[in-house]
Amino acid sequence: MEKKETIKNKFSFSHIKDVESLKKAIIDRYSSSMPNLSKEEILSLGISLTKLKIIGKLSKDHTTSQKDL
Repeated sequence: MEKKETIKNKFSFSHIKDVESLKKAIIDRYSSSMPNLSKEEILSLGISLTKLKIIGKLSKDHTTSQKDL
């Protein structure tokens, strides 16, 4: 399997087809990282999706200085 595909599948919610499946996936994913929150509190936070596009690659010898940022 291609690296790009592996990353996409690891974090994908593409298998979710209904609200109950989404709620279960959210609780399963975030309950261990937010043990102090109840299931209802985790669900109330919601989720967001981000799609990033690679616009270029840096060479290995490229260094970034503060003025470049």
